[in-house]
Amino acid sequence: SRALYNAAFSSLQIQDPEKALSLALEFIKRFPNDELVPDIKFVAAESQLLTKQNSAAADTYTHLLESTGKDNIQRPIWVLRAGSALITAERFKDVTRILKTELTNLPEQSQKAEAYFLIGQAFRKLGDNKQAANAFQASVASDPNWARTDEALLLSGQSRAAFGDTGNAIKDWQQVIKRTKNPAMVAQAKYQLAQLANANGK
Repeated sequence: SRALYNAAFSSLQIQDPEKALSLALEFIKRFPNDELVPDIKFVAAESQLLTKQNSAAADTYTHLLESTGKDNIQRPIWVLRAGSALITAERFKDVTRILKTELTNLPEQSQKAEAYFLIGQAFRKLGDNKQAANAFQASVASDPNWARTDEALLLSGQSRAAFGDTGNAIKDWQQVIKRTKNPAMVAQAKYQLAQLANANGK
């Protein structure tokens, strides 16, 4: 079983997802009770994402979380990848449901920041901008130095503006301009501020 597992994992690493998926599914079929099944399901799910089988990947990740214990050392990674897969599969209610229940089990602040960010994206897609803004703000508060904090602030501002909280939207965008070193992010924040000013006739 170890040789088949290694072959599947190696195929994923060298960007051959079709082969990796085939080997992973063969492993699960031949060794359904092996201790490596959770890890091989991860290989299968990532391979499905790479081959644009988004709904299948979301299912694989969901089943992976349901079939493994909370104490699995890899679970935080699987939780966040599951959230991304569910976003890609446009299963936004599942994103909010699963990630909200898993938040307390994420050991690192950066992981909590990412989980809240995904929840915010899902709520935006569901049209609930108030919940989205709250999630993006929770992402920023969890880890201000997380890699996508500037994007979280930008989206928080957009969400707040959408339900009329323009004062705090402006603060979010001003904060992006003040803190980011990304010229494209600065340009987006300035654009949002200009759009809001035009809408208000200023």
